[in-house]
This record gives sequence, C-alpha cells and structure tokens, in this order.
Amino acid sequence: PDALKKIASEGGKILPWPQDVMTAAFAAANEVYAETSAKNPTFKKVYDSMVAFRANQYLWFQFSEYTMDTFMMGQQRQGML
Repeated sequence: PDALKKIASEGGKILPWPQDVMTAAFAAANEVYAETSAKNPTFKKVYDSMVAFRANQYLWFQFSEYTMDTFMMGQQRQGML
C-alpha cells in the first residue's frame, strides 16, 4: 500500500487488471496445472482437492466475503477507516 500511495501521489494511475489479461492468465495457469497434473500424481491429488474446495467455497465468498469487502471499501472511501 505505501508503494501504491507513492505512485498515486506522484500522478501515476493505478488501474485494475484488464479483463482480457486476467482471462489469458487464468487460461495459461490452468494449462500449467493440467500439464503438471499429468506428470505428477501427488500434485494432481492435491490440486483436484483444492479445485473442489474452491468451487464449493465461492458460494460462501459471494454472500459473505464479497459483501463485507464491498462494504469496507465504501467505508474507506467515506474516510471511515
């Protein structure tokens, strides 16, 4: 955060990742995971378990974590933090 504040204070623009960059990075990462899973049974076992957990947890994140994060960002913008 200190580095981001410095960049912003010196006129730099801090922008979110573009959607196409995130999509490409996600696809590339999944390729690496698939290749590694094919070569390493231990990685595959751990990765498959993590993927199942992640898929199940996104429902919770949508209702709890995302809502709270959005609320807290609003509080910060209002100078409450």
